[in-house]
Amino acid sequence: MMGSDHQDDATNGAHSTAKQHNERETLSATEMQDQMDQFTYIMQQRFLLGEDHEHLDYSKIDNDETLDDHWQREASHDAERDKLNKEVDDLRKETPKSFWRKDLAALDGQLDELEKSDA
Repeated sequence: MMGSDHQDDATNGAHSTAKQHNERETLSATEMQDQMDQFTYIMQQRFLLGEDHEHLDYSKIDNDETLDDHWQREASHDAERDKLNKEVDDLRKETPKSFWRKDLAALDGQLDELEKSDA
């Protein structure tokens, strides 16, 4: 029976050591998120530096003109949005009196053009 007790102690000891080992390797949610953030950053950098060429054929991306069209459309939309935002900001700075003055100046210019064409 002594050998059986010794074997049980050895088995329990092995389970206990394995359990302690697993507990030490378990990461908290914060540590896990940290690890994922680091991994994601490293993989993004590898992609941007072209270091994953064994998994990705960059020439297909470089030669795909439809991707260029997409980015050109995006840049065009961005420029249009920025222009409109500037116009809105400029309009917000105006007063009713300044609107009237601009409208009157535009009307005066149009009347001058009509007078010139009638003469």
